[in-house]
Amino acid sequence: MNILYIEDNAANTMLMHKIIGRLPEYKLYDSVDAETGLEMMETIKPKIVLMDIGLPGMNGIQALKEIRKRFSFAKETPVIAVSADVMPDHIEAGIEQGFFDYITKPLDISKLLVCLEVAANVSR
Repeated sequence: MNILYIEDNAANTMLMHKIIGRLPEYKLYDSVDAETGLEMMETIKPKIVLMDIGLPGMNGIQALKEIRKRFSFAKETPVIAVSADVMPDHIEAGIEQGFFDYITKPLDISKLLVCLEVAANVSR
């Protein structure tokens, strides 16, 4: 199952590769910005997207809207926010904007794994 991680911080991307790399049912692809991530969508057709909110250029909320608008195959693809913004009203706003879930940094790995399992079940 392909996962696309859109994240501009190399350390966060490396950590996610270490986590997902231990899960044989997933293949992780990454992009450093939303624009490149959107270009990758058509090729890899991810079943789950992990999205940083505070991206350079197009932010994660704008990218989520573009995914829904541009890709008919991704209308129901779970897009999970992965953000350092832990303010409850921002988390709630992210969910209201259409994110499947909202994972905060630093990562709670057990929460991430549960979220991926739930998202994977939705994507099948």
